[in-house]
Amino acid sequence: MTSQYIPLSAREPMTFTIKEPARGNEPLVCILRRPTPSEKQTISARMWEAGLRRPAPGQLRSAQISAIMKLLPPEEAEAGAATIERYYALVDQYAKDRMEWMVREASRKFDEANGAEPIEAEPEPPHPVDKDLRRESELLFYRASEDPLVTRLFAERQRFDAENAFWLVQAHLRPETVAPFPLHFEKIGDSRSQMLSRESLDDLIDYVGNAAFEALADFVDRSYGLSEEEEKNSSSQQGTWPPEVEPLLEPSDSSEKQPGPGTASPTEPTLDGASATTIAPSLSMSSEPTGSMESISPTDDQD
Repeated sequence: MTSQYIPLSAREPMTFTIKEPARGNEPLVCILRRPTPSEKQTISARMWEAGLRRPAPGQLRSAQISAIMKLLPPEEAEAGAATIERYYALVDQYAKDRMEWMVREASRKFDEANGAEPIEAEPEPPHPVDKDLRRESELLFYRASEDPLVTRLFAERQRFDAENAFWLVQAHLRPETVAPFPLHFEKIGDSRSQMLSRESLDDLIDYVGNAAFEALADFVDRSYGLSEEEEKNSSSQQGTWPPEVEPLLEPSDSSEKQPGPGTASPTEPTLDGASATTIAPSLSMSSEPTGSMESISPTDDQD
């Protein structure tokens, strides 16, 4: 990847097209912007002041293992704790491998867009958690959900994720966005900044539907969550809902979706002592999967 730096103000906006809104027939083209570092700080501070916190992944893991140790007989508890630790170790490794793959893919696409010889794309890293381990872990997570601390931590994370999705879209949607209804923006931060009002955000969600809104928030989270070094030369991207093909950034096993702090699953705030980065979206590579765990109930095996 070239080392030439592209200033924030010179980068092209991203777009996310919602082709099939829940209400009406007109597609919605969302034009997205990158908040400046100062705006991120302002929004992060506002979220922190509003009491938005997200439990740290390690806190949830420890609570689950402690619950298993308390709820199961000693011999079963030891085996159960080992299973949970193995599950998370594999998920952590997958998150690392996939992050590295995404960076290489971004570099490859950027080089091709700038005239380099096309290179065949690498296959996406396979998810290492097999069906048996996933099922066994889900049963343990379900049992651990009997513990009040585990239940409370999951509730806090769900509240945070939903609320953070609202903040992400509010912070990134630009006034140029064309919609079949008026979008009202209010000034925040410096005099040049504009942010979608909560009333208009409600209208937006009502028009596009919850699924499309969550996809939009997830796209924002994943697209803008690269580290400064990784994103400085990232090219303009586009996204669509519904996806024409399987989303590039989705793990192969839908039950192991890896949401980050801004991922659009309806939920509220958090991070112990990390207010400054709350609004800076992660790459959704949190090693804490939520597809099978947030329901806190075992699922049927899918063939």
